[in-house]
Parts: sequence; C-alpha cells; structure tokens
Amino acid sequence: MKKKQRRIILRIEVSPDVPHKIADTIDRVLSTHVSVTSRLMSWFVEQDYDLQATILKLMPEGLGIDVTRRVLEGIRRSSKNSGKSGGARE
Repeated sequence: MKKKQRRIILRIEVSPDVPHKIADTIDRVLSTHVSVTSRLMSWFVEQDYDLQATILKLMPEGLGIDVTRRVLEGIRRSSKNSGKSGGARE
C-alpha cells in the first residue's frame, strides 16, 4: 500500500466577495473548499514564471502576457501530465 503524503495546511486571505463566489463554484463542481484550493495551488506552482507573474499582477500594465491563452496552455499541459479529470470529491 502506498504511504500517504503528509499535507500542510495554509491560511489564505481573500477579498469579501470571494467566499460567496468560491461557494458557488464548489456547489457546481461537487467538491470541497480544501479540494478546490489545493488543486488551484498545485496548478499555479507548476506554471512558468511569466504566467505566475501575470496572474499575481507583477507585470507592468501592457507588458503582461495574454493570460487567457497562457492559462489554457497550462491547463492542456496539466491535463496531459496528470491524465486526471477534476470535479470529484476528495
């Protein structure tokens, strides 16, 4: 039997409108807060610096990359690498 990896809990701070929006997403995809947040964080850290910097608004206005195109490329890469589909409860 595979030994389960130890998990680390992170606290995050979000703007006041985010909890409601996340709750809507969680209800729609039949998942949990922990699962959605974990998957988003895992996906984010696998992206290249340019995409991370653009998402974090570290790039000067106008110098950022085409976020939509890069996000879709990242999703395609992640899907090919993991072979998993999302949405299942953990």
